[in-house]
Amino acid sequence: RPQVLSSISKDLYVLRRAAEVFQGLVERFAPQQKTDYVALLNEWSIGFYTELDFVNEGRNQEKLRTAMIENNIEGIMVPKVYEDMTTRRVLVSEWMDGVKLSECPPEEIKEITKIA
Repeated sequence: RPQVLSSISKDLYVLRRAAEVFQGLVERFAPQQKTDYVALLNEWSIGFYTELDFVNEGRNQEKLRTAMIENNIEGIMVPKVYEDMTTRRVLVSEWMDGVKLSECPPEEIKEITKIA
């Protein structure tokens, strides 16, 4: 989606400001609470931005694909990533015919996710 990075950055800025206010309230009214909510949000944000980097996502997809092939897992396919065409904002992978996991019945998803 165009502008998704900008939109998410603004949302995270608002969340961080709210976390700062919340942290101040916790320190004032519940000093026994030792959680640093601002630091927690900062760490979560780093992971979130990493998820938006499709080069990184492509690497993870290839690791999963390789692991499934090496372990002879059948019936589940992970598309090959075309790394030379993938960028931080575009993930290019092999077209696959079949049923998306999200379209499977819940009991089948539960069984498959044990494997993958």
